Amino acid sequence: MFKPFQWNQKHSLGTLVAGTLLLVLVFFLASCNTPTVPAPPKVEESDIADFVGNEACKACHAKEFEAQHDTYHVRSLRPMTKGALGTQVPPVGKINNTQYALVEKDKQYFFEVTPPGQPDKYQLWPLELIFGSGKYGMSFASMLEGKNVVEMKMSYFPEWHKWDITPGQKMEDPAAAGNIGNLVQSRKCIGCHSIAMSKNTYTPRQEFFGVGCESCHGAGKPHIKAVQAGETDKKMVHFQTKSARDLNTMCGKCHLLEQDVKGSPAMSKMTNRFQPYGLMKSRCFLEGGEKISCSTCHDPHTNASKDLALYAKACLSCHSPTSKPSATTAPGKVCRVNTTANCTTCHMPKRDLLGDMSMTSGVMFSDHRIAIYPTKKQ
Repeated sequence: MFKPFQWNQKHSLGTLVAGTLLLVLVFFLASCNTPTVPAPPKVEESDIADFVGNEACKACHAKEFEAQHDTYHVRSLRPMTKGALGTQVPPVGKINNTQYALVEKDKQYFFEVTPPGQPDKYQLWPLELIFGSGKYGMSFASMLEGKNVVEMKMSYFPEWHKWDITPGQKMEDPAAAGNIGNLVQSRKCIGCHSIAMSKNTYTPRQEFFGVGCESCHGAGKPHIKAVQAGETDKKMVHFQTKSARDLNTMCGKCHLLEQDVKGSPAMSKMTNRFQPYGLMKSRCFLEGGEKISCSTCHDPHTNASKDLALYAKACLSCHSPTSKPSATTAPGKVCRVNTTANCTTCHMPKRDLLGDMSMTSGVMFSDHRIAIYPTKKQ
């Protein structure tokens, strides 16, 4: 029968000490068998503490959130994972007629470079980021030393299920994986594809990936606090009070403006690629009282519409026989070719993204310098 331990003279002090040491040893060995994982270093991000991410806007702005949450803007920056790519996953393996390949190891993607006849220059770049929504193409990036964006030479175009040279890059050096940006270029690149990024980090937190609500409306925390407190000033940008030039300038922070392209003869011709710049060079804008903005034709919460009738309606608000003058503008001239439809087909023709650089990308953008263009001979 079990008897509880009772102290008596038969138990020496040495026995008690030995038992105590044994217990200490047992606990020590147990702790050794349970390795501790060091906590990741905490990054100081107080400079973006007022940003809250798209999800925080959903409760009050459900309609806008649902319209915007799966747009090309939101998908403009993603982590390089199968989950983020979804149905746009590019094929793994050698990229036809190149020295490059996409490699997958342990759920991580790599960009492999095998220069012909130069085995000493073999490279394997871990891919961390995807730039581009896949509407046209997706470019892949590695972060050199965790800081600088290295854009790979080859991009994937899911609509056509093919690889092609990343727009703007060249293939002269067979050992080059891609273009390496400096810190300023890298931060600007990521900054235009994300909501917020602390000056103390080199990549944003994933909840800030892509262009979201706060990219245009500003940091959300002050707004939420103001609404909850019933304040008159809602601490949010009111676009209704902004001029068309102000709205275009806001979009031009990433889609570029005249001051961004004037130093480059090739870029200054790209009124199709840099839409706010092209729009504000149009006579419609300059001579029409600066009333046309990006939002005249595009709902910022959705993808750009493919409905040509929608764009024609905007044109015909000025360019139709029934247009009436306003306080600042006179009716525009009525088209001699078609007075009711297809305005953008002639006056905003599609041009190759890289056509002004004497290159071909196969990606066609509408020219946003609205004008009368010469008819091409058949």
